[in-house]
Amino acid sequence: MNTRSSPIPATPPAVLRSIPGVVDGSVVASVGADGTLSFHVLFGDIEEPESCDRVEVVMRAEHAAALFTGLPDGRDDRVESVSIAAPCTVGFSFHR
Repeated sequence: MNTRSSPIPATPPAVLRSIPGVVDGSVVASVGADGTLSFHVLFGDIEEPESCDRVEVVMRAEHAAALFTGLPDGRDDRVESVSIAAPCTVGFSFHR
């Protein structure tokens, strides 16, 4: 069984469309004991997190590792834009 994972080819950043209605928010990244990576994104008044809309993106350890392996490390100023995709699970909680 192959336990290594590779980044999934993604659409180049120049081709991706910007999302209309972009809003400010905050993101908290956490790693579980099993290596699962979660990004908790809050939209709204972050001083009152219980009233914020939330999106959670969860990645298995091997998919998170593949994602970060494919990203430039920032030490080379010549690096061009990079877009990498990896499988994830997404949850939503909206307060409307």
